Amino acid sequence: MSGPPRADGASERRAGADGAAGSPPPGDAPPAAAAPRVLPTVLWFVAGMMGLPLLARPVLDGLLLALRAAGVEVTMPGEAPDLRAWMAAAAANPAHRLAHVASILTAMLAVAIAPALFSPAGWRARLGVVRPRGGAAACALAAAGLLALDLATLGAAAALGAVPGWTPERLRAAGAAGPLAPAGSAFATLAVASLLPALAEEGLFRGFLQRGLAASWPPALALGLPALVSGLVHGGPLELPLVLPAAMWLGWLAWRAGSIVPGLVAHALANAVWTWAGALAPSAAGAAAGVGLALLGATAFAAAAWGLERAARRAGAPAPEAWGRPAA
Repeated sequence: MSGPPRADGASERRAGADGAAGSPPPGDAPPAAAAPRVLPTVLWFVAGMMGLPLLARPVLDGLLLALRAAGVEVTMPGEAPDLRAWMAAAAANPAHRLAHVASILTAMLAVAIAPALFSPAGWRARLGVVRPRGGAAACALAAAGLLALDLATLGAAAALGAVPGWTPERLRAAGAAGPLAPAGSAFATLAVASLLPALAEEGLFRGFLQRGLAASWPPALALGLPALVSGLVHGGPLELPLVLPAAMWLGWLAWRAGSIVPGLVAHALANAVWTWAGALAPSAAGAAAGVGLALLGATAFAAAAWGLERAARRAGAPAPEAWGRPAA
């Protein structure tokens, strides 16, 4: 009697290779069976962005009540004769502005987390809150790259005068008299100006939206659309040239690292640096100084990007040639 057929060595090697290919390394998107679908992702994102004022209102009311209980003078919505008067009173109150920013960012974070809780892959895998390729080195290089890119972009804008809204005076105002810093607490400034925006924006744009699109779209489109939307939300069309490079870098980080953690760390650190260092911005910066800052920032950014790419490739990131290919 003959025994059961035996696979030859080549077949066994092919089977082993197929099995290895079917098991994504840590930090990759979830398997196809658990991958999010594009249309529900887009519809939820659009509905969530349109409903942000409604979602933020209970959070704002709670924060205002907590501020009043702490002895801070604030105006509740029902205490003003009309909406215009309430908004004027709120705009003149630093603590109220702080609460307003915090409520919007909290609503954005809720839009990202709520559907992720029902993901078959788990909310952490759905949003990319996983260990990144490259570990701590990826986080450090991500932060260095974002700060360098911001420096290069602001330097180029100063040299060209391309975005008149971004001036040294505005930077100083953001650091010393803007809606975030003057609440009287360094912790409040850190939380609302640095950490909460990073959590909300990375969770919603790079986590929920980008990873949802990347299930079926080529990375170039899956990164580009969230970057464009986040740039428009951040500063509007006039300031898009300043914001878009950073948004693209954060999307690239999420793709290469297989995680939003490096981008989250970089985003929070950059927010903290610009919030406090903005008060130290020089009163005038000529074209020559702008060119120098742009060259310095571009050189530092190139070095950080090269280091991150090496770390990602060593940890199993897909080849850069996959940039234009749709997901399998």
